[in-house]
Amino acid sequence: MKLNNLIIRLFFLTIVLTFASCSDDDKVTPEVLPTDMVSDNKWVEDEIAEGEELWFKVTCDAGSTTAYLEWAEASGQGEDRNYSGDIMVSAYQLDGITAYILDKDNGYGEKAKSFGLENNEISFLVKVTVGETNTPGTFAIRANAASVITVDYADFSIADTWLDFTIKQDELLGFKVKYTGAKNIAIVWKEVDSPETGYTADITGSVMHTDGATPYKDVVKGKDYLDKNKSHTDDIKYILTDDSENNFKIHIKNTIPGTFALKVYEIAE
Repeated sequence: MKLNNLIIRLFFLTIVLTFASCSDDDKVTPEVLPTDMVSDNKWVEDEIAEGEELWFKVTCDAGSTTAYLEWAEASGQGEDRNYSGDIMVSAYQLDGITAYILDKDNGYGEKAKSFGLENNEISFLVKVTVGETNTPGTFAIRANAASVITVDYADFSIADTWLDFTIKQDELLGFKVKYTGAKNIAIVWKEVDSPETGYTADITGSVMHTDGATPYKDVVKGKDYLDKNKSHTDDIKYILTDDSENNFKIHIKNTIPGTFALKVYEIAE
């Protein structure tokens, strides 16, 4: 009888332990409160120690469908940065279980990572650890997001002609540019801090495919043409158009309302 009772107790204990192990063992839980970030494409600088995990919680705008993560470190940071650490980056849904990206080693410039946001979530978790070279130190990370938005697009022609516009506070202006074939097309503007004078707005520009949500790449730097802070006569940015489409979209936002000028023209090979 005692043996039977022992077997029964062991059986129920096994069931309890099984359910307990299935509940949270696979869940990724930050040991400290994550640092808040927003998807504004601004660099956040930090430093990581050997064996440390750093966590960030990124919040995107409502309606965001695709997130972008870029990080600068010793092995990939361009010519204008000076970071010393080697890091790996993972991103998770807010459940802390489902990974968007896992232990990615390089994410600067054209190697920046993108992923679709699931379950209508506009926030996600980011984990930073020391990379495979075991080199702690400084790094920077930034996030951005694209969303399906409703924009009234005005037609805009490819021509070597400047057109003047006025943008209101928090306004989003959209332009649809028709084209045929694969061409190098420059998108440039005059604003308050460009070499040209007389304009008062401080704007950012994005260039999207026909769907209005997928960004083109800036050919010069290989980065997404998304919320670029400047593109003027001294710093021209351009795209190579997709020959399977017949138009692309330009989104203009502002941090300071006012006047600006826009020009879209073909760059001769």
